[in-house]
Amino acid sequence: MQLSQIRKREIQRIANEFLDENKSQADVFDTAKALGFKIASFDPKIGKNKHKDGLIIVNQGNNKINTLPQKLIATNESLDYADTAFTVAHELGHYRLHYDPDFPYVHISWKTNGQEKPQEEREADFFAACVVMPEDATKAEIRSFESEKGSVLEDQRLLVQLCLHLSKVFKVSGECAAKRYYEVVGC
Repeated sequence: MQLSQIRKREIQRIANEFLDENKSQADVFDTAKALGFKIASFDPKIGKNKHKDGLIIVNQGNNKINTLPQKLIATNESLDYADTAFTVAHELGHYRLHYDPDFPYVHISWKTNGQEKPQEEREADFFAACVVMPEDATKAEIRSFESEKGSVLEDQRLLVQLCLHLSKVFKVSGECAAKRYYEVVGC
């Protein structure tokens, strides 16, 4: 099941506010650190970690659990830079969209291996895409590319080139760039 257009607009608004609040930060790693998160990685070869992409722990307030760290985002160390950055943005999405400050929050993002993701995961994915490929910047890159090379709707090879271009500019995977292209242009 996909996110509704209303929910997407709400998440886009929240992501834009998040970007505005953190525009002095160079990237999602610096943003997470500025928000007080420790960034760590875990070995996918240990236990059930091979099925995890990332996790977030927010353990603050009156109900904190003493055995947990205060703020932690951890990612699977086998991920490349683009996937790690997206995972950190995804975990920040959980923080912004799903964290209730009255309770400790622990969330693990599991690999789905082709299965449909739960709503909470789809929301965090969309938030992450909005953060790593902001809509206005993505649209500007698309316009610039098309003014130089031509319409990608008329030539599928250009669409592939555009997605590769977007992946380099925004330091994301080709899959993320392609998905975000379709989200931004509304295809």
